Amino acid sequence: TAHRRTEIEEMAPQVEAVSSRGAQLVSLRPLATLLRFTLRVKKRAAEIREAERLREEDEERRLGTNAIRVLEREAAAAEYAVAKRAAELAALVRTCERCGVEFMEDETNTPYVCRWHPGHKMVLQTWGSAYSCCRRTGNGCSIAKHSAPVPEIPTGPGQPPLP
Repeated sequence: TAHRRTEIEEMAPQVEAVSSRGAQLVSLRPLATLLRFTLRVKKRAAEIREAERLREEDEERRLGTNAIRVLEREAAAAEYAVAKRAAELAALVRTCERCGVEFMEDETNTPYVCRWHPGHKMVLQTWGSAYSCCRRTGNGCSIAKHSAPVPEIPTGPGQPPLP
């Protein structure tokens, strides 16, 4: 039995190393799955780009040099549409009248994004200044959605005002 115990003690580090390696392989399995998925997605994207390039070449051959001019006009029209949309979005950016932060009236304007003090700032003789609403400084003591007045849109003569 002493001989058998010695054999077991000699084999214990090897068994532990094998089981540790198995645990490492099991923990790497989700990473390998994610890597395979990523490679499939990249391969598919490359296939789509190649198909698009071949389709454009065929279209160019079919239409001749006029196709290049048509594509340039389409690209210019697309750039104009993007610039127009950017200008429209820039017009939607407003400044909160409470906290002074620029915001857009969308799903990011939640009831918890604007922090302000509804009171006025007071100068205290003992320790500087504080607000009359909470007697503190720093972040606001009131929380709500950002708020800004709706800008008036000028109307021409004889046109009813917009709601």
